[in-house]
Amino acid sequence: MLTIITLTLYSPWAKARRMRYFYGNTQLLKHRFDFVAMPSRILLGRLFALELYLVTVVLTNYSILANSSLLMVAALCLPWLIRMTLKFKARNSKYGNVRFYFNGSNREAYRVLFLAILINIFTLLLFSPVMIWLYKRYYFNHLSIGQLQFKLNINWSKFMSAVYLPLSLCLLVGIGWLAAVVYWVDRIGTNLFSLGLLLSYLLCLALVWPIIYARLYIITWNHVELGQSYFKTRVSTWRYSWIVLSNWMVRVLSLGLMTPWAAIRLYEYQLKHLELYVAEDESNLEHILQPDPSALADEILDVFDFDASL
Repeated sequence: MLTIITLTLYSPWAKARRMRYFYGNTQLLKHRFDFVAMPSRILLGRLFALELYLVTVVLTNYSILANSSLLMVAALCLPWLIRMTLKFKARNSKYGNVRFYFNGSNREAYRVLFLAILINIFTLLLFSPVMIWLYKRYYFNHLSIGQLQFKLNINWSKFMSAVYLPLSLCLLVGIGWLAAVVYWVDRIGTNLFSLGLLLSYLLCLALVWPIIYARLYIITWNHVELGQSYFKTRVSTWRYSWIVLSNWMVRVLSLGLMTPWAAIRLYEYQLKHLELYVAEDESNLEHILQPDPSALADEILDVFDFDASL
């Protein structure tokens, strides 16, 4: 409500409160998580994004060439913005007294972006799920907490199957409807049947996307490692899909007022079924989770860190 009244100026404080609520209610090995970012730093990133947007709108009315050039510059800045956002979120996330760190470089971020672009161009977007794999690998493989390093240990082909198996199901439904055209089109009329066909296929897609979200979530967390330990999620694909789909419907019917409830509902289900299998003694793991002294200097020097999320 305050975000609407203040014309979104309160949104950085709302985001900080939301993150602190979720983190503060998450516990592992008798310690809770915390989000310590200052809303003013988030506001700085939002103002930067707003300024870029306003400049783009103004230039659109005067020069198509200038607008195109600005959009090109913005696209080139995208990897840097993503890296800054990931770094900001990690550095302001704590587990007990230990901070998370993201050490991904700008060079690696640009390499991931251009590799994703080349893959999409030469495969005509057929390998677009590889983009998700590249991003998640870049994120997890450069994320650490204390002296423990995260790692995403999975092949890109798993992401392809996570996306294309549900889409194949949707394609089979489409073929079935196409076959039905031959039989029913002369009986109920072309226009009416085409409308029913379109609505049915859109419904099929609406049911498939939540399944894709569920499969991507499951294959990701079932292959995330933390040092010698590893994560496992016990969520059900169908239950997860239903939560995502019903959350969408609740948000639409409530005009967005039930968004917090929907977010908590999904987050709670995710956490209740996420497990960390500790390969070491619990006391030894807590010792390894102590702050890394080599990261303290980096924390002091990095005074320009801000949330660049758009």
